[in-house]
Amino acid sequence: LRARQLIGETLERMFATKLTLLDGKLDITGAADRITEEKESKEFRVQTRYSRFIYHARLLPDATLDAMVVGVREVSDEENDRMAEELTAPGNNAQNNQLLRTLQSIEVFAVPAGKGTGNLYAWIPAEWEKALSEKILQRWISSLAVPDVNADIEGHLHVIL
Repeated sequence: LRARQLIGETLERMFATKLTLLDGKLDITGAADRITEEKESKEFRVQTRYSRFIYHARLLPDATLDAMVVGVREVSDEENDRMAEELTAPGNNAQNNQLLRTLQSIEVFAVPAGKGTGNLYAWIPAEWEKALSEKILQRWISSLAVPDVNADIEGHLHVIL
């Protein structure tokens, strides 16, 4: 939410810029849930309040998505275990390893977004939100095999809960 921007304007901007794949293809089914957190800003290093709004929606029955499915590159069990060890505190390895393997089974869609850029989209259950650390998401993205046709697509993954 940008300064002085209304929630409806923010939603329109998101569909026009980052969620073009879904523009006009969703039925917003629920009001926004507001999540507020305070943390130090990366740019100015001052305590900052961040607000995030989560909307609930469903795909319209006749909607189609024009996107390429991205696969997961071949990774050995040993490499998967090593990845999981890098992500976890002692004792949590099996749980995070299972989460990474489950994420790798989810379809990810690649959509070119213009000259030299693109986006990756995935849909996951909302209850997973708390379990998904930034490190697990980064490891998931690094495990994707983006096809050569879309080699210009950057590693931005829009996780839709």
